[in-house]
Amino acid sequence: MEATLCVKVEAASADKLKVGAKAKFKYKGDTKEVGFGTQTIPAPFGYLADLSDMKEKKMQDLQSKVVHRVASLFDAYDAVSEKAEAWQKSCK
Repeated sequence: MEATLCVKVEAASADKLKVGAKAKFKYKGDTKEVGFGTQTIPAPFGYLADLSDMKEKKMQDLQSKVVHRVASLFDAYDAVSEKAEAWQKSCK
């Protein structure tokens, strides 16, 4: 016997999916199909889009913080470099 499960998305919207399912059975040339009906499944597509937007904003915020921190390191480096040059000149 050979059995195949078939699943089909019959309709999709922003908040739900309508999924149909059936099974096909084959045995010695005979075929029989059994339908399982349709099932409506709530789909949080809008929520996932909002989550993606929030994640993108957090990444942009993180990039901004990293840029500011790196820039502040260069400012500190310049100040330390100037002090080191001044000390170097005082030792001559």
